[in-house]
Amino acid sequence: MIYHIDANELHQLLTSEDSVVLLDIREALELRIASFPDERVVHLPLSKIAEQGIDGIPQSYLSGEQKLIIFCHIGQRSQQFCYWLEQFTSKPLYNLLGGINGYTAVYAPEIPQY
Repeated sequence: MIYHIDANELHQLLTSEDSVVLLDIREALELRIASFPDERVVHLPLSKIAEQGIDGIPQSYLSGEQKLIIFCHIGQRSQQFCYWLEQFTSKPLYNLLGGINGYTAVYAPEIPQY
């Protein structure tokens, strides 16, 4: 099941739950421009996943108890990635609508928009 959450819902999750993994599927260049301001972020570029397939994703993310929130720049790649990933796990997946741009515009305006 895929859930689409917005910046406000993500902010609420981040402040109320510790059991969260933020999977950043942006490329390394994008990460240098704008990093998500949370220590629970794991960077796994979509290009690496394209090369390695499902084997490129740690099994603990697919079967663990943590909520898996997936994001990219504006939410389009992460949405497509969620649709692909859904076939490999019964775990709920959370796509961040608006991506890092949507979140940081509201909750971390000091981070550059691109």
